[in-house]
Amino acid sequence: GPGAVRARPRTADDRGIRDRQSRRVVRRALFFGSPHVIPTPMSLFETAEQLLSEDGYIIVGVPNYESLSTQVHETFQNEALRHLRPPECLHLFTEDSLEHALDQVGFEPMAGWYFGLDFYELLTHLSMNYDGFQGSPVYEFLLDNLDEFQKVVDEQKRNDHMLVVARRQ
Repeated sequence: GPGAVRARPRTADDRGIRDRQSRRVVRRALFFGSPHVIPTPMSLFETAEQLLSEDGYIIVGVPNYESLSTQVHETFQNEALRHLRPPECLHLFTEDSLEHALDQVGFEPMAGWYFGLDFYELLTHLSMNYDGFQGSPVYEFLLDNLDEFQKVVDEQKRNDHMLVVARRQ
């Protein structure tokens, strides 16, 4: 009918994915939200290294263990709301450990970004654990300035997620 969009299923060849035997390879691989939840994250990186073209790159997104959210979880140990929720997180990464893992399989980081909801996480836990905190003048002030407080976390790379783009060495 009018306005309908015809979609054609994309094949592996459309996306640049080809089998190893033909020596054709992919240009990029994205692992967002997966390396920390599987038993062998290095196998993901090794497979990517085998399949990527010489100009290919890998994009990896994982929780940042060195985040404010991790410290919040260490403080409020019985409540994991969204960051490093057991049993989902099997592996914990720091910036250094992720760079080391990528280096071990032949990747060199080109760029990294940190992002998260760490200050919101802190406010949520404080609200859950202290009667009268939510709605108090202190809570309202912190909530009204949440972006500014999160910027401090951002500037110190203490966000709960990191995204790294790396190329083959």
